[in-house]
Amino acid sequence: MEADWEVIILGAGMAGIGASSLLTKQKVPHLMLESRDRVGGRIFSSQFDGVTIEEGASFVHSPHFEGHLINNFIKTTGIETFLAKFHCESYFYENEHILPQRHINRAWTVYEQFETYLKKEHQKRSMDASVA
Repeated sequence: MEADWEVIILGAGMAGIGASSLLTKQKVPHLMLESRDRVGGRIFSSQFDGVTIEEGASFVHSPHFEGHLINNFIKTTGIETFLAKFHCESYFYENEHILPQRHINRAWTVYEQFETYLKKEHQKRSMDASVA
């Protein structure tokens, strides 16, 4: 028996859905396999007592980047989005002890520097890319 597909995608989370979308546009026959009874991977909402509960991913990182694959998907589907500003306490632990504030401040400084670096790197690329 010969298969009708050239590619098999394991998982129907965002990566699998994105891969399927690209393969479909390129007219590449493919099969997507998902072990759950639904698609979406970690993105999942449920209802409890009339309230929507987000049980997984509920926001888009770096939505301002042009060419961001998730952003492009959102724009084509017309999904409603909003900018969320989070103001919350964060606690960082090492060996069951809260880190001193100076270490936390340094971590945020490094994070902000890395975020600036990513923005510059992303401008050089035409597609969404991971940097490791």
